[in-house]
Amino acid sequence: MPRKLPPLNGLRAFEAAARHSSFARAAEELHVTPAAVSHQIKGLEAWLGVTLFRRLPNGLLLTAAGRAYLPGLTDGFDRIARSTAELRGRTLGGRLTVSVLSSFAGLWLAPRLGRFREAYPDVELFLRAETRLVDFDRDTVDLAIRYVTAIDGGLVSERLMEETLGPVMSPALLERLGPVTEPAALLDLPLIHDADVTGGEVAVSWRSFFATAGIDPPQDLDRQMRINDTGVAVAAAVAGQGVIMGRSALIADHLAAGRLVRPLSIQIQAAQAYHLVSTETGWNDPRVLAFTDWLRQEALTGQPSRRE
Repeated sequence: MPRKLPPLNGLRAFEAAARHSSFARAAEELHVTPAAVSHQIKGLEAWLGVTLFRRLPNGLLLTAAGRAYLPGLTDGFDRIARSTAELRGRTLGGRLTVSVLSSFAGLWLAPRLGRFREAYPDVELFLRAETRLVDFDRDTVDLAIRYVTAIDGGLVSERLMEETLGPVMSPALLERLGPVTEPAALLDLPLIHDADVTGGEVAVSWRSFFATAGIDPPQDLDRQMRINDTGVAVAAAVAGQGVIMGRSALIADHLAAGRLVRPLSIQIQAAQAYHLVSTETGWNDPRVLAFTDWLRQEALTGQPSRRE
């Protein structure tokens, strides 16, 4: 007996919109317009005879039917993705060159690559850790991962992962200096300034953090320790040298392992995000498709790195 399935595009649109709580973010993931996502979901709702979302002025809210429907769909798509990865891993081969920021490569990507090697053993992955922007017309690069606000230049891009920023320090330093009860108390602690620059933009600023918290910092705030590499700044914080503005993606493993802790719960949204970037031709390369599929899954699940 043939399966009676609803429109598959509608299912993909609903699952992505429910996962992101946004038609716009779902549209980015699916490479369609938000209007197309809305249209596909309305078609699915008509086919099912139920309402899946309540459209609110400030976002989306799943109905009871939508909440009941979502887990099975997500599990089904995850199974398809895993099966596809296994199949591609048996059939793909050749070199894949990825240009990536050294901080992201060292703190997030490299520790997770064992899972990619297991899924795609014949792909020869070459990571180029660098901060400069890639010229796809001259450089032999298939894909770039950049931490910027937006991508210009007629390239194909997709937002992979956003970040939040907040103070982090080693548990030993926190124990030695005592509890931090409010943002202003951080002014009395040794602060490490992450002066890493990506795409011409300063990634992290203590001044912007204090401004968000409604605090006017002293003029000599920037005269404390400054480090122009996020990986080194994180290592200094782990060693108990001071407090850094932790970038959520890059400190996730250290937080999970207890090497860093948050003295305050306050977090601010980073203006930049991680973007996948390639040419139109490169974007459709099977190796690029395999790697970007794997990256999306890693970013979505938030699994910590596995020490091998």
